[in-house]
Amino acid sequence: MIHIIETLTKPVTRDEFIYEFLGEKYLFVPNPGGRAFDELMSWETLNDVMDRHQMDAAQFSVFSEGKLLPPESYMRRASRHRLCMSQLNLLLRDGATFVLNGVDELHAPLARFCDLLEYEIKAPVRTNLYAGWHNLPGFTLHWDDHDVFILQIAGKKLWEIHGVSEIHPLGKFHGEQPPGNGAIWREHLQPGDVLYLPRGWWHVAYPCDEPTLHLTVGFTPPIARDYLMWLVSRLERTPLFRRSIPRLLSVDHRSEYCHAVQAGIAQCLSDPEVLREFFRDDDASVRSRPRFGFPWVGMGQPISEADEGAIVIRSARGLQYSISSDERVIVRVDGNTICYHPGVEPLLEALSARECKTVSQMFTKFAGLCHRDVIRSFLADLVSKDVISILPDSSLTHLK
Repeated sequence: MIHIIETLTKPVTRDEFIYEFLGEKYLFVPNPGGRAFDELMSWETLNDVMDRHQMDAAQFSVFSEGKLLPPESYMRRASRHRLCMSQLNLLLRDGATFVLNGVDELHAPLARFCDLLEYEIKAPVRTNLYAGWHNLPGFTLHWDDHDVFILQIAGKKLWEIHGVSEIHPLGKFHGEQPPGNGAIWREHLQPGDVLYLPRGWWHVAYPCDEPTLHLTVGFTPPIARDYLMWLVSRLERTPLFRRSIPRLLSVDHRSEYCHAVQAGIAQCLSDPEVLREFFRDDDASVRSRPRFGFPWVGMGQPISEADEGAIVIRSARGLQYSISSDERVIVRVDGNTICYHPGVEPLLEALSARECKTVSQMFTKFAGLCHRDVIRSFLADLVSKDVISILPDSSLTHLK
């Protein structure tokens, strides 16, 4: 298993990062030598992405010193889906910053990187791209409402961190005043450098009169509020929490009711299995990024063991399944629940553990345990329910 966190934080280990830095304090990781992010992004890749995709103004934007420039200043008047390159070039030469939101949806190696990070960090991951040329910051001093890994791709950029004014803030930045002591950290990021910033840390970045390109890999772990909101839906299964509040009864009755509610909540919060159930529900509700599996998705028939293809679990959190009280196998993915007969459990276990990465490996491993028709139909159903995709074997290079 690839540990994406450690590839970003080394020499800080994965455990050191999780226990000491994650959500708590920033971490600067200079390039240890040899680390490069060329496969994830480059100027050449950016040009190719922009040439091949028609995007609207919601996906890319242009900023200068904290101000979002109006789309009409760089879009063709006849079509809001086409850039006017001559106008955009003028803005960039005047020091504007080009921003491409959700670039992980547009480049397969970056999408795979984000899926691997999400599998490890257990939080939704989204990546934006920032390109600058001169010395004006695209954004003034601010904080973000999510954690970020900043990956310097090309050129250099001067970063300043100004500390925190509120620990773990909620909501969006609305122009609050930063801490008054100035920058507590100031450094040029060079290609291959990584900077981790938790939510709420004030920062600003300056281009250095040369082309500069970086990615911000953002993620938002769940917080106690999310857990408590989920807990409400769980508590509603019991009659006590569906009962009307006895407002019109005596003080003693209301006190008795409050004690009962308090005891019910305390019992849930003290059970570690409840928190594990929250984690399972959170993983099962994640919406997967689109991944097509042509030609198999359109076949409408069982998959042949002669078909060679890579089996890819659609959800970045892995395959979530359990056994019900009546011994049915319950698969939960993308917020949906699918039921199967008990005989498919070994197949799901192998897929979940990534023991079988191709169609042929599934048939080879389970030829003596499951009838081949069962394997064919089961894989076809997982494809049709969007639980897995089957990709041409040439795609395996992206799955290592």
